[in-house]
Amino acid sequence: MRDLPLEIFKTVFQYLEQKYVTDFVTLFPVDLNYDKSTIHLNSQHINTLDSLTKFKKLTNLSIDNKHDINLTPFQVQDSCSNLEQLKFSSDYPISENVMLRRLSNNINLDFVASLKCLELELPSLSATYTRYLVDYFPNQLIDIDITISDQSPFSWIGSVGKELALGLMEKAGRVKGSFICFQQINRYEVQPNEESNMTKYFKLLNAFRGTRQIYCEAEFTEPNEVDTTDCVFHYFSCGKLYTTYCMHDNDFHGPDNADLDLPDKTSSMIGPEIFSSLEIAIWRKNTDLMYQSLKYSFLNCPKIEGFGLNYDDSPYEQMSSYIKYTHKKESPIRSYQYSILQH
Repeated sequence: MRDLPLEIFKTVFQYLEQKYVTDFVTLFPVDLNYDKSTIHLNSQHINTLDSLTKFKKLTNLSIDNKHDINLTPFQVQDSCSNLEQLKFSSDYPISENVMLRRLSNNINLDFVASLKCLELELPSLSATYTRYLVDYFPNQLIDIDITISDQSPFSWIGSVGKELALGLMEKAGRVKGSFICFQQINRYEVQPNEESNMTKYFKLLNAFRGTRQIYCEAEFTEPNEVDTTDCVFHYFSCGKLYTTYCMHDNDFHGPDNADLDLPDKTSSMIGPEIFSSLEIAIWRKNTDLMYQSLKYSFLNCPKIEGFGLNYDDSPYEQMSSYIKYTHKKESPIRSYQYSILQH
């Protein structure tokens, strides 16, 4: 069903004494934009969140917070104890003051037991909230979606520590359908004697993947002004793992800075050998870089079934060249297909 518009929700609120009205509302996903214009439902200044307690059977709620720096999923769940689907989007990070107060007083820390699908859209994840998610992760979930808009995975690791970061990736990766996205292009400078970003990325991927031996599709891209996504980790309920990695200058070495790094296998348990499919997008026409990308894939990805290489001077235009390789599994004889498409 379509989301219930706020105007209808306000109208329904005026007739809450009629039980059939509240039952009707709970049939719909409720979508609330929590800002200055909607924080109160009517002239009596009844708070929108407080009003949700009237809808005892509400199971699907989406809230977009653009007003309250202290609003967290805690208050939403306190108002709606029977939620099965919750989308919490906020312009602000989860308040440290609220978190510390809740944790110190042990106030309603568990997610509601009925919750099956959780979606969080936040600017960043603090160490305190990451620790909370690890310690109180709702194991009954069948779907989790976490999108971080203003923090790269590497600045996140630097802020919360590897143990917490890997712990959350492992917990989220156990969910049947899970999605974690860091949209901020990496600006984290690797310090001397510190693990490379490539090594950290594969450690995150390994924690997210767990012990599952599944088809893994990967995309490595150079940053551009069109796509600002840094890293994606997506486990589909059908059993496929999809991941993206945004390559930066410090991921390359060698002559002409054309050799793509491998993770440090003394630290990371996995590398590109887990990829079943790999696509690399390069915005610089560099013959050595294209050659090394092909070499990287075929030397380091023994399970490879598909490979694509995009390269162009400008990400704003249609790709000028695309090289594709596919292993035809259906044939009893090991065979290959190569194609070069010019646009």
